[in-house]
Amino acid sequence: MDRKICLKFLLKIFLFSTPLILIMLIASFIAIKSKENYYNIDAVIKANEKYLIGYAYNDSVARYIKYKTIAEHDKFTIIAIGSSRVLQFREEMFKKSFYNAGYTVSSICDFEMFLKTIPKEKYPNYLIMGIDPWMFNEAADSLNKNRQPTYWSSNPTISFVPKWEYFRNILGDIFKGKITFSNIQTKHKYITIGLNALINTDGFRKDGSRASGLVIPKLLRGDTSLINSNFQVIKYRIENQIWPAFYADKINLHAVSVLERFLSFCMLNKIQVIGFITPYADWAQKKIIDSDKYGYLDQINPTLKPVFDKYKFEYYYYPSVKYCDSDDSETLDGGHGGEKTYLKILINMLKSGSSLNKVCNITKLERDLNSTQNRYVVYNY
Repeated sequence: MDRKICLKFLLKIFLFSTPLILIMLIASFIAIKSKENYYNIDAVIKANEKYLIGYAYNDSVARYIKYKTIAEHDKFTIIAIGSSRVLQFREEMFKKSFYNAGYTVSSICDFEMFLKTIPKEKYPNYLIMGIDPWMFNEAADSLNKNRQPTYWSSNPTISFVPKWEYFRNILGDIFKGKITFSNIQTKHKYITIGLNALINTDGFRKDGSRASGLVIPKLLRGDTSLINSNFQVIKYRIENQIWPAFYADKINLHAVSVLERFLSFCMLNKIQVIGFITPYADWAQKKIIDSDKYGYLDQINPTLKPVFDKYKFEYYYYPSVKYCDSDDSETLDGGHGGEKTYLKILINMLKSGSSLNKVCNITKLERDLNSTQNRYVVYNY
């Protein structure tokens, strides 16, 4: 009798748990198939093959990719560094070796800390430094993050035990129709790692630049919901003081001193800095200025230029895309220009006499500009 009761109890447990086990197996299959989990990316980063790494649920991997690539590969002659607003610089724009270390910086303090994390012998000859205006807004960048090297150097893919939230996210996206057994079978001409890369062609290329395969097709179709959403995000951030749109009348002089310390560091290490203020879309910049809440923005150019001049480094001012002969039709959203915009930025620098003329062919770049794939994309892959 006891045995029968025990068997019935076990049968009920089995029947109850079978659907849950099946669901977990499906989620695990997708995680393995897409390499979203259970996959250490070190081997791919070390190999000299084309790849696209785009995780759907693990944003911190990007920082590690940038650190690991610079630390493991031969020294890059040119490195671009900054937030997501430098990610459209491509290796095809340069004659010498180039890597895009964008997405590693969110504070003015991060520039020096990131460089000190990589081996000194890997310091570049030329450093393209994308400076976001909010880095001089004390409310947006309090300068107290004090990041440790592990912020960039820790490998978040080394653990093969994913968090429950990853399974929950995968299952949620299955029910929303974002993940199907059809789209996880998508074939690419290069290695893809992560669901975003596999399904949406969205992620980081071998040269560190960002492919925006999820957004660009919608913009080319004139997706009004996306365009309206971009506008509403900027409007909401300004009206509700959401990062980084905190109101500020005066430039943060402490941030300026941190910048100067970094430039001194670069001079001592024989790194030629090419600094520029990263641009907003014209419509977004107008919205910001018209709010009359950001007096510190007018102080950035007259304050920063003398600092760069002191160290004989280059400095360019592009508060919005019109300053580099681009326009809103070439921007991905209110805060990010497309590849074509950033090619125009580089050409503008070169025509202004930049030292980057030594590592760029302006004739080729102007030819590239006249034969772009569309108003956002210049190069294949």
